Amino acid sequence: MVLRFLDLLDLPGDWGRIEPLFQKVVDRACHGEFSVADLARMAHEGKICVGVAEEEGLPVMAMAFEFVDYPSGKRAVNVLAMGGSRLDEFMGRFWQPFKEWARQQGCVWIECHVSPGMERIHHRYGFETVYRELRMLL
Repeated sequence: MVLRFLDLLDLPGDWGRIEPLFQKVVDRACHGEFSVADLARMAHEGKICVGVAEEEGLPVMAMAFEFVDYPSGKRAVNVLAMGGSRLDEFMGRFWQPFKEWARQQGCVWIECHVSPGMERIHHRYGFETVYRELRMLL
């Protein structure tokens, strides 16, 4: 399994192959925050970054993330979507290098909004619950 960060030139050729991985995330875990088309648009505009883990040339995991610069001067990586198969293998192989890369980009933490089930899984990889997000429909 290899991990690649896609640049703007890679996106048109690769998006069709990773779009189904993001569609599963949007269908199962999102609550209207964004669509797959939104992710594609934001990636093409350079607002988010996309990483893809491949095995034998086929995508098995995809991750969309953005940098967040807080007023305190702290910078974070916010993982918007992570989808595919073999999450444990992906995290085992790439999470430490991703964390180091994020540090090199000036980030002091990685954050994400997840369901309670994903929260339990992420705790295994060192995430801590900081806030509980509440929502009221208008």
